[in-house]
Amino acid sequence: KKIIYSFIFILIVSGVVYLHFFRNNENVTINKLDETAKSYLDEVLPRIIANWTIEELNKQASPRLLEHLKQQHKFANELSKLNQLGKLRNYRGAEGYVKTVETINNRRTTLGYYKAVADYEKASIYLTIKLIWVDNQWRILEFKANTPVRLR
Repeated sequence: KKIIYSFIFILIVSGVVYLHFFRNNENVTINKLDETAKSYLDEVLPRIIANWTIEELNKQASPRLLEHLKQQHKFANELSKLNQLGKLRNYRGAEGYVKTVETINNRRTTLGYYKAVADYEKASIYLTIKLIWVDNQWRILEFKANTPVRLR
């Protein structure tokens, strides 16, 4: 009986140690991915939003976003309307977080949820970006731009 209790105790302790190590290791990985996601956005967003061309967004888009952009012919026109805000004066940087989620088919996907603000001559713009980690690199999964100025 004493051997059984000792065995159960060893299993519980081993499980706790394993879970603690696994969770800490995952948090370290997420923190590193968060740093790379922010660096990625701070590098590519100014290029996308400086002239609002669809080509620059296409270069950074995930396969899913590329497919969506192909179907939305008017998106390029809407994007170019943002040039009415004038020249980019200040990109304030991206802020957000990275999270690993389980998908429907029990696969793990790493996503980044970020917001950024950029100041133009006529107004500021508020960006919401969702990233996806694909083939060991970040790609833009969703891209939304909101401004308080009405564009024509």
